[in-house]
Amino acid sequence: MRFRDDTRGVTVQVGAVLLFATIIIALSVYQASVVPAENSDVEYRHSQQVQGQLVDVRNALVSTATTGDGRPATVSLGTEYPNRVFLVNPPPAAGTLRTNTYDDPNVTVSNVNATNDETRDYLNGSWAKPTKSLSYVPGYNEYRDAPRLRYEASLLSNYYPDQNTSVPLTEQLVVDEQTRTVSLVALNGSLSTSRSSSVAVDPTALSAPANRVQVQPDDSTEPVNVTIPTVVDAGVLRNSTSLGDNPNVTVAQNGTDRVTLSIDWSGPFTLRTAKVGVGSGATNPAPYYLTLVESDDDSVTVEARDEYNNPESGELVTANRSDVFEDEDGNRTTNEDGRVTFEVNGNPTETPVQFELVDATGSEAQRTVNATVGETSTPAVGNGSGGSLVLVGNGTAFDGEDDDSVPGGVYFNVSNQYSSNVTITDVTVLPESDAIDGLSDKAPGYDYGSSEFAVSPTGQNETVDVPLVDDEYTYVGTRGLTLSLAQNRTETVYDTGSGSFTTTEVNASGTVSLSPNGTARVSFAEFYAGVTSDFPTEVNVTNEDFRVVVAYERDGVRETSEFLVYAHPAAENGGGGGGQSPPAVDSFAASEGNGNDIDADWSVSDPDGDLSSVEVQFDSLDSGDSNTQTTAVSGGSASGTTTYKGNNKEEYEVTIVVTDDAGNTDTETQTVQL
Repeated sequence: MRFRDDTRGVTVQVGAVLLFATIIIALSVYQASVVPAENSDVEYRHSQQVQGQLVDVRNALVSTATTGDGRPATVSLGTEYPNRVFLVNPPPAAGTLRTNTYDDPNVTVSNVNATNDETRDYLNGSWAKPTKSLSYVPGYNEYRDAPRLRYEASLLSNYYPDQNTSVPLTEQLVVDEQTRTVSLVALNGSLSTSRSSSVAVDPTALSAPANRVQVQPDDSTEPVNVTIPTVVDAGVLRNSTSLGDNPNVTVAQNGTDRVTLSIDWSGPFTLRTAKVGVGSGATNPAPYYLTLVESDDDSVTVEARDEYNNPESGELVTANRSDVFEDEDGNRTTNEDGRVTFEVNGNPTETPVQFELVDATGSEAQRTVNATVGETSTPAVGNGSGGSLVLVGNGTAFDGEDDDSVPGGVYFNVSNQYSSNVTITDVTVLPESDAIDGLSDKAPGYDYGSSEFAVSPTGQNETVDVPLVDDEYTYVGTRGLTLSLAQNRTETVYDTGSGSFTTTEVNASGTVSLSPNGTARVSFAEFYAGVTSDFPTEVNVTNEDFRVVVAYERDGVRETSEFLVYAHPAAENGGGGGGQSPPAVDSFAASEGNGNDIDADWSVSDPDGDLSSVEVQFDSLDSGDSNTQTTAVSGGSASGTTTYKGNNKEEYEVTIVVTDDAGNTDTETQTVQL
């Protein structure tokens, strides 16, 4: 046998070596290209997931500021890669969630003051408080262009630091044109955590829920400026949020990482401020100032607030004239709403009293409130503070001097409870029903029932008649319709002929001055629906609600009072029909009971002995829920308690209307925070 030339095993060995080399090369190629691509896809999907989780964090922060209840959220900071055989993964991707500071950390509001005298001691000209941002920084191995996520000023956005650009992921909540509200939430605390696993974010309500404070431009000829620290460019804010759709808001860059929103709103609007904490080191604001809620002939109610205008409970308030109150030492402690009521002992006649918030950090003027016990002063609805031009009775539906019998108009009476004259300058009306969008008298002449808008005080007769294009309708927009007595104005009207809105100049016809205890009737005639269509129809406004803001001047200072006017049928709100005396609300106190109950204690009387009914209406200023309960009464006096179970953490406006057999009424309104 010859073995020297036998080569039968060479082919197998060479094939095995080539196959092994091919496998190694394939694994190398897979490791170098496919694994990074698959890991990049894992990281991209995690980036999308964490965007949704940061939206939840943003919503939790906003909800905490609105309700005062912290709502935790979870964020998956990093991700892990799928297990691989024979292949190598990088370490799990880790991310960082942290708070960030600004060179100029203040969020500011300028050219603004409170409409309430005592609140204006603190909120006068400007308001400024520091804030931080919250950002998520990914630590991906392959997805290198992944954006950072950044929360600031209610807005969550994708932020690309290399390009210094942002893409908003949520809507801004700073300016709400529909409700004429500015909402500012300061973020406080320190947070910095890095990991590949999940982390819980627990917002803390440091000053919340955000209270409603009625404010107005300090200089009515200039806009209110809100400046927020943010990396989002002014152009992006303007073009990518609802701010760009708002003709009353101008957005401009104000230096590095600062944007100013210039808001051109005339008359009063709502300011809501709050402070929310995350992480460690968050600080609660101290009690800062005292404001007047209500003062009448038998009690005075004041409210303690912090620098964010939110109530402070458990704070001591003293009165320097303890002899006129039931508590001899003149000391009271604020309840959970930050309020305290001093009940009058006896019947003092215009006794000056000074109330002081003990241990407050504000100035002396801010810590103290001056009130005259025995002098009635009713708060403006929704203002959370004392007012001086008050609603008398309630609204009444009526039919104007037109060709039909539809009660499409509404009137109400206001009374000057100041000790000096007030001059009514303008009135804004906003129907609660979105269907009501037009106003037209459809009648010749001027005055009550003949003019779209009339103010008729005793001994005077000042009216405004709105010029109409093609004898059509004045448009009532989503902001309402403001009609001015004191100055020329431009009105927006809808022309059905051209199908478009036009403007026209309206000349002033005068002002209305009310002496102390003077009254005036304010009327609108008449309301329509569908004015932008071809077939507008007159609206029967009976039982409709209207938000009304009456603006006036007193001693050179502009004031406003806001009312919720309910249009009763004409027979239910008479003005002393048949010469009979009207009924009276002798006492009315609405307070929180057990389990979110609102207890309305009342007593009423009528000198003619013909009481008919007591109606108590509960209106939520937060959710809009409404409930009305009517109690039949008779004789010359009656008392009782009306109870309604409300919703937790909501503020309610509670109104009592007492009616006699002739249809005469008296009314009173209070607010309760659950």
